[in-house]
Amino acid sequence: MMQTTTPVEIAALLLIAFGAIILIVGLVMTMKPGNSDSAHVERESKGVILLGPIPIVWGFGAKAQKVICVIAVLAFAVCLILILR
Repeated sequence: MMQTTTPVEIAALLLIAFGAIILIVGLVMTMKPGNSDSAHVERESKGVILLGPIPIVWGFGAKAQKVICVIAVLAFAVCLILILR
C-alpha cells in the first residue's frame, strides 16, 4: 500500500529543510575569517524561549522585555486555542 503525502506535510518538510540550510549558512558565515585590520565587532544575542506557558526572554531592555513577554504569552494562548479547538 502506497502512502500519499499531503501538501501540509510537504510544506512542513520544506520549512525544516529551509531552516537547516539557514542554520548551516549562518555557521559557515561565522567561521569565515575576517580582516584583522577591521574594527572590533561587538556581538549580542536576543531571544525568547517558550517552556510551556513560561516565556524566557533575554537580551532586551526592561521595557522591551515586558512587550516581548506579552507577545509570547499571546502566542502561547493562540496555540492553546488552536490545539483545543
